[in-house]
Amino acid sequence: PPPGGRRGAPRLRLSFKKRRRGPPAGWHSEFVVEKTGMEARAAVSALAKAFGTDPGSIGFYGTKDKRAVTLQRFTARAVPPEAVGRVAARLAGGAGRGRMRLGRAWVTTRPAELGRHGGNRFEIRLPFGPGAGPPG
Repeated sequence: PPPGGRRGAPRLRLSFKKRRRGPPAGWHSEFVVEKTGMEARAAVSALAKAFGTDPGSIGFYGTKDKRAVTLQRFTARAVPPEAVGRVAARLAGGAGRGRMRLGRAWVTTRPAELGRHGGNRFEIRLPFGPGAGPPG
């Protein structure tokens, strides 16, 4: 007999497990938010409410100035990119203080966390012309 004590051809095992469709386990939607007059924690609360999820499932990179127009990356655990698109459409056209606009979302397996982002870029725009000082 061959090694292992078996005779004949080796047996072939077939598996007919259903192949999982959709994003991998532990997935998140990642998207960019343009915020005006809103801190990151307030944005997390608003996004969690809009997605119908827990604020702990929303992550973000870095902290941004509440008084500026800022772009910030967020992730939402187990929220499909299509749901981000629907919320973006609902939030579009919001006026006044504390408004948000959401960009297109994509799937990632890494949640956003403070300190994980590789760096920042800033563009400072002043509301007064060249050579003029601040109002006042």
